Amino acid sequence: MRRTLWLSALLLSGYCFAQPPNDNACGAVGIPVENLGCEPSVAYNYTAATWSSGSGNTWCENFQNLDVWYKFTVPSNGKARVTIAATDGNAYTAEMYTSNSCNSLAVFNSFSNGYPCLYTNVPGESSREFNGLTPGGEVYMRVYRRFSNTSGFASGSVKICVSNNFVLADEPCNAGFFPVDSQDPLGQDCTPVTAYSWSGATLTPSIPNPSCITPMPGNNVRDVWFKVRVPASGRLRINHTYNGTCLVAYTATACNGAFTELGCTFFGLNWNNLTPNSIIYVRMLRYTGTNSAIDNGSAKICAAESNSVPQASNNAGRVGIGIDTPFAKLDVVGNGIFRDKLTTLGDLETRGNLIVQGNILSKYGNTKLPDNTGVSGQLSVDSFAFSNRLGNHLSLYGGLGSANHYGFGIQSGLLQIYSDAPSTAVAVGYGNSNNFTERGRFINNGETALRLNGRLQIQTGSQSAGVWLANAANSANVAFVGLPSDNLVGFFGNTGAGWGLTMNAANGNIGIGLNGTSAQVPLQFSNALGLTKISLYRGTYGDVGIGVYGGELRLQNDIPNGKVSFGVLETTGSYTELAKAERGGPFAFSILGSLWVNGTTYSSDERFKQNITDIVSPLQKLLQIKGVEYEMRSGEFEKYHFQPGRQIGLLAQNVETVVPEAVSEQGGYKGVDYARLVPLLIEAIREQEQRIRELESRVLAPLRP
Repeated sequence: MRRTLWLSALLLSGYCFAQPPNDNACGAVGIPVENLGCEPSVAYNYTAATWSSGSGNTWCENFQNLDVWYKFTVPSNGKARVTIAATDGNAYTAEMYTSNSCNSLAVFNSFSNGYPCLYTNVPGESSREFNGLTPGGEVYMRVYRRFSNTSGFASGSVKICVSNNFVLADEPCNAGFFPVDSQDPLGQDCTPVTAYSWSGATLTPSIPNPSCITPMPGNNVRDVWFKVRVPASGRLRINHTYNGTCLVAYTATACNGAFTELGCTFFGLNWNNLTPNSIIYVRMLRYTGTNSAIDNGSAKICAAESNSVPQASNNAGRVGIGIDTPFAKLDVVGNGIFRDKLTTLGDLETRGNLIVQGNILSKYGNTKLPDNTGVSGQLSVDSFAFSNRLGNHLSLYGGLGSANHYGFGIQSGLLQIYSDAPSTAVAVGYGNSNNFTERGRFINNGETALRLNGRLQIQTGSQSAGVWLANAANSANVAFVGLPSDNLVGFFGNTGAGWGLTMNAANGNIGIGLNGTSAQVPLQFSNALGLTKISLYRGTYGDVGIGVYGGELRLQNDIPNGKVSFGVLETTGSYTELAKAERGGPFAFSILGSLWVNGTTYSSDERFKQNITDIVSPLQKLLQIKGVEYEMRSGEFEKYHFQPGRQIGLLAQNVETVVPEAVSEQGGYKGVDYARLVPLLIEAIREQEQRIRELESRVLAPLRP
């Protein structure tokens, strides 16, 4: 029984702690990028996921979600569409990161790449196209169940696929899904808008030759492929612009199986009885007749659920003006004029242009305007809804479509507000167009992108307040200016410097290299030793500045013959030098004035010296030195700060003739090292003492008995 319990515990512990290999970014599982479009069909395991603490909280939810990681390589055009789907009814989120390394991730830039979050449980948010990515770079996907941070949620799986919406495949097994638009209620065809180009196409072997290309030889075919999922109604329409291209549709047992042609055309194909949810393989090629094969081309393509034109019947309560067989309750051919007003309890829909000379007022519900609606009067609505598509949505001035204009548009995860030229700007403020007070302006050219008429306040969100600064390529955040904490403001280096410079907002203390720690004095550096703390000038040989070493403060110059000067600088710019340290002259340190000290000591150890001899004729030399009284010429030599009044001393020129070793010269003027005369005085006294003794001996000799 004990053995059974021990084995059960072992198996249970192994189950609970067996994390998936992609439980962190560095173990991310690679996902292939499919051509054109994709349907998420491959389920990826989520069981036993844990929170990637090294990557911080999730970006989309700012939560410690249990996550797993995937990655894909960015296509050559820098675009990719990611689609996710739940397999188990749970709500999953996927968020996108760019990076050169799994250890350094940066969430997508919402403006240049697209909003980085996908949700399986939010309509229209489970698939998104991302732009402005680095071709060949890697994108990391962090996938997690929403609001899950305990092990009980670490179960299930999620379907993921990645595609490049603008690439047609060279082989049917690599073909991606082409999007199918909803059916048009009036049976109108879809209009090809998006262009697709290809080059380097090859002949796909073992596929029946297209039936409509005679007399073009089959071996001259150079084809590309996409596939279409048939709508549930079984009705499908595919159109393309000719541009020398041919369109061929097939059913197939598999992408590498037997192909049966459904249709071959140079324009469009239409079916009403296809097998719902089946796959149609579509082949595109350049028609060359009897000329040589062409492996490149381009064409605009569209696909939609087809719908027949509704059959009109006058017996169904319809009224026609200018038409005998109206399609609707009221069908008018030609212009109509309403003298009073037009009231609709439902939608008012136009297929062409809606030109309004007066006002459009929404009194009860929403007003929906189609493409290319011009309003020359006022437009007053309770709420304003556009179709769920990307692109231009509202033009204020300058036109519609591809023409530059002032207006609003939508791209993936991005609301766009734009003007029509680089020389124009977008301003925000209050008032009206004729009496406008500007508070801010977005400028489209030059170095300045945003100008504010007032101060900018940045508030704290999920993290501290501040501004990130990106590198020149806008691929990574390099530095941050903001708050490390409530009482500190500073500069943060994102590539290793940390909080290099901070200021305490309460007392003004500045910290350098303290990495977010508040400075305790007005200016405080890090405690690192063995380096220059302040460099005032970086010269060829080193730094002019201040350094700190073990038990040592250094004031330093950068060249061997330079000096360190001490003095007084007045507000007028006049500098008075009081002392200097220099290596090039005879004196290492000069004081231009008097020095008050408690004592001085000279290096005089015998071991320092060589060629030691006695002083010759010290008394004779001393007698040649003349002491004098004098006054210093202070007014003529102000920079030396001579003391006024009568003084006693020696003349350097006199001393130099006797003891040149005691005289030095600096700046053309001589000085005496009085300490060097002490040995001469000592030896002169000794010599004099010797003479006194000899005289005493001579005088006293006759008196001795």
